[in-house]
Amino acid sequence: KFTPDYARWQGGIYERMVGTIKESLCRAVGRHLLEEDDFRFRRLTEVEAVINEQPLTYVSEDIECIRPIDFLLPNAELTFQISELRQEPATTFTREQLLQKWRTSQRTLNRFWKKTWFDTYPNPLRQRIQSEHR
Repeated sequence: KFTPDYARWQGGIYERMVGTIKESLCRAVGRHLLEEDDFRFRRLTEVEAVINEQPLTYVSEDIECIRPIDFLLPNAELTFQISELRQEPATTFTREQLLQKWRTSQRTLNRFWKKTWFDTYPNPLRQRIQSEHR
């Protein structure tokens, strides 16, 4: 349990984060239909890495910022090897097909990162900092 008993309102930040992630994913993917494996193993892994590497505090040059992943694995680099993904039967793709899949993946990740997540996620942090220092 992360939220104390009889204080359910304290979990609002978690619910807001989940809502932000869902909204950002919907905006990034749009109306495209994704295969389950593509969504689960590629898209969610990329989104997870983006979210877990975001600083939780103001970033300054003097100190190293704290990220969500640092609580579980301090100084972790969130990269994954292709071999860590589920082994699938070998499929042959042409160079152009592979490049197209990579470009599509990069476009989706960039839309998630730049247009939706960056605009939505820092807002609660900015609002809190502004209200505390006024």
